[in-house]
Amino acid sequence: MNWGFGVVRAPDPEDPSQPGGNRLDRLRYGIAANVRWKQLDVYGALIWDRLYGLPGELRGTFDRTATGLTIQADYLVHEKVMLSSRFDQLWAGGLKDEKRDGSVLSLQAKFYPWQNIAFFVRDSVNLRSFVEDSSLRNWRNQLFIGIHWDF
Repeated sequence: MNWGFGVVRAPDPEDPSQPGGNRLDRLRYGIAANVRWKQLDVYGALIWDRLYGLPGELRGTFDRTATGLTIQADYLVHEKVMLSSRFDQLWAGGLKDEKRDGSVLSLQAKFYPWQNIAFFVRDSVNLRSFVEDSSLRNWRNQLFIGIHWDF
């Protein structure tokens, strides 16, 4: 179980594409769990965000809540090879006419030549329809190749 808070700026009621003068408080709650069985490791988390202090002019056009869910499974195929799959879901908040929920499925393979270094390849697929002006949805597929280095 975790919680946190932060401060952000409310959109300007006259021009919602610009930040306004009002500061909002963000409260975040979350719960996570992890289960291991032999070489399988499954975990997930659910996070809730809520904004407080929203100007009255924005109340009808602004959703003050957002929620995120992640579920991941890792399987140790060999002492040096791990396969993973992950699903991420965002139920967005914000201006109601600009809200875009997101869903992403990722598959990953890691090779550990040493205990603290892994080479990986990860493919992430956007499961929602393409939306040009949304950073959450303006892509279809992303392929990453890289190195994880733990100190």
